[in-house]
Amino acid sequence: MQKNFKGVDDVALACVYFNYKDTDTPTNIIGNLLKQLLERNSNISDEARALYSEHEKRQTRPNLKELLQLLRTEAGRISTVFMVLDALDEFSETEKARVEILLDLSQISTVRLMVTGRPHVDCKVLSELYEVSTKLIRAPDNDIRKYLDTQIEKTGFLREKMKADQSLRATVMNGILRKADGMLASPGRSSLIMLGS
Repeated sequence: MQKNFKGVDDVALACVYFNYKDTDTPTNIIGNLLKQLLERNSNISDEARALYSEHEKRQTRPNLKELLQLLRTEAGRISTVFMVLDALDEFSETEKARVEILLDLSQISTVRLMVTGRPHVDCKVLSELYEVSTKLIRAPDNDIRKYLDTQIEKTGFLREKMKADQSLRATVMNGILRKADGMLASPGRSSLIMLGS
């Protein structure tokens, strides 16, 4: 996407990748997206400077409401802002927090939102958002087999054990394929894409 818009100043891209091990908060997430928008321009806006100065004086950090307001202002200066929230199901906060973040972002008129996550995350989220389309993505069993073969070959102990016992290899492969249900255990394992206006 960045390649397609190279040299275009009026388009921005901001991404957040969730990991269940991280303790992200809505404030951190909105702050992260805002930081990415601010970093694309060498001239910091007056609003951003004012917020920074105010909190520097008091030795405090901006709250969620302040960050959202500044994000709206900064995004409003750009004709199109693509925001990607990858692996939303890994966001350790409550379902309510997920929905609130998505609602806040979807209400910024210049933001085009793409969210990935496992299908179970969609029920509540989709019921709250408008103009959303979804695409279920499943890895074919052959792709999962190739991935598993690669992982087995990387691990000397497994490689030797499974070379000696092909029935063990088949049992392990089939068991993992049943459990995987079309999802790879890698960064590309998300199976739901939600696109909002």
